[in-house]
Amino acid sequence: MDVCYASNEAYVPYLGVSMFSLIANNLSEGPLHVHVIANGISQEGCRRLQENAALACRAAGREHASGFQLSFYQLSGLSRRLGGTIDTGSYDISMLGRFFIGELLPETVERVLYLDCDTLVEKSLWPLFQRKAPEAGIEEPEGPALWGVMEPTIYPSILKQLEIPEKTGFYINSGVLMVDLVKWRKHQAGERLLRFYRENGERLFCGDQDAINHVMAESIGPLPVEYNFFTNYRYFRYETLVKLCPAYVHCAGSREAFEAAKRQPAVIHFMGAERPWIRGNRNPYRKRFQKWLDLSAFAGMPLTEGREAAMQAYHLMNLATLWLPPVRKAVSRMFERKKVIPRLRPLSKQEI
Repeated sequence: MDVCYASNEAYVPYLGVSMFSLIANNLSEGPLHVHVIANGISQEGCRRLQENAALACRAAGREHASGFQLSFYQLSGLSRRLGGTIDTGSYDISMLGRFFIGELLPETVERVLYLDCDTLVEKSLWPLFQRKAPEAGIEEPEGPALWGVMEPTIYPSILKQLEIPEKTGFYINSGVLMVDLVKWRKHQAGERLLRFYRENGERLFCGDQDAINHVMAESIGPLPVEYNFFTNYRYFRYETLVKLCPAYVHCAGSREAFEAAKRQPAVIHFMGAERPWIRGNRNPYRKRFQKWLDLSAFAGMPLTEGREAAMQAYHLMNLATLWLPPVRKAVSRMFERKKVIPRLRPLSKQEI
């Protein structure tokens, strides 16, 4: 099983916690190769991640790390590789590292699961890799190059900009992506994404995620919601999300399946402002993060200070999502008007 992360030095501790949970829950079932696309991670950062991986291997019952491999691919000078100054809005430029996934990973890797650093792996991910290969002599029909979980709460103005139908369109979150690297390379997805981002980066609100949804629109398939459960969706009702976008059923399935994913997701994604490493957060999955942090080589990492009031406000908004949906809707619309729409511009129509 091949899994890929992209990170900078600042996110090394969170990457370490995510990687620990991945190894502990998956190494016992088969060989695991973790690929890290590193934008300026220091030698010390790499050493600590290797130490962390060794601890996780022992937690998985592999004293000598048999069946595990950790590889780093340095992307120093990422801005220069992207062709000069790149506008990534409020996001770190490291997020664009995933565009290089086909270029950097060995040609022998044909299928890889990309994970953001702010994820936890709570279950086996091997089911995602157990798709049958086509029979000898039979050509497999052209299908998706990548799969992801839909984000039905994405702002309507973003969907309009990307020309994605609001009710029936398929807009996925890029924090967890299953990638068919054979098709990715065949269709030169990385080059197309880079070309599009050079032309449109300053026009986008969600950076690489918007680029992926626009450029790869015809090559995206659905993943079950349990493989990328957004922590703030803990407060949403299934009916609300399906009403926002009926196509969400392709990921969420039934109401029962959605509620089961809430209780025990395979991958937890700490999407949004309420991160479990910020003091005062009330994230409903914060205890799970703390469990893996305490086991990892990054145990004792101090919480980020100075945002307690923001965490309280975010928690109140989450409670409003559950008990007073019109209030949450009004807050969302206000944020869209003040922060999202002013950044958006018509997309360049150059060939992608």
